[in-house]
Amino acid sequence: MDTLLKQRIEILAQELAALQKEVEEGGGGGGGGSVDAYTKQESDNKFLSKSDAVANYQPKGSYATTGDITSAIEGLDVAGTAASGSYVKSISQTDGKISAVTETIDTEVTNGSAHPVTSGAVYTALQNIPSGGGTSDYTQLSNKPSINSHTLSGNQTAAQLGLVEDGGTYFVVNNIRVYVSASEPTGTIPAGSIWIGG
Repeated sequence: MDTLLKQRIEILAQELAALQKEVEEGGGGGGGGSVDAYTKQESDNKFLSKSDAVANYQPKGSYATTGDITSAIEGLDVAGTAASGSYVKSISQTDGKISAVTETIDTEVTNGSAHPVTSGAVYTALQNIPSGGGTSDYTQLSNKPSINSHTLSGNQTAAQLGLVEDGGTYFVVNNIRVYVSASEPTGTIPAGSIWIGG
């Protein structure tokens, strides 16, 4: 409550208490002079008039009345939820006014769309992809893999694939000889060769 309003209420309460005491004592005493006497009805009317006067005081300054608050709330622009086929992309607030930006949701998968797509549209699009065929039979492949220009088919040895030469003492990988033996190979190892040994 406003400080001024509180002070005014306290003063009125003190005046009412003094008035009631005066009525109860029948005139105060000691000082001489006449004292007005009041009936209960008159006393009640005095209290009621003071209460009515207090009720007329309105808060001031930074305090708002119930009516002020209700009007302010009713004046806010609150965006509803997004309509069917859209979603709330962002929400913002400026001076108490709330606004929402909605964005379209695509119900079909289209080329170049920047909008999100419903899961139903994605499912339908995946169902409409034509069958790609394919095979699990290696012999039916039209483009079989190869090593050293030797096509992989059936059971082939490393020598058949050109991986091992010179009686199996080295492998050839990208035209580089890789010797694999526990001891260093005998004879001359050509330049650019690799020996892997124990």
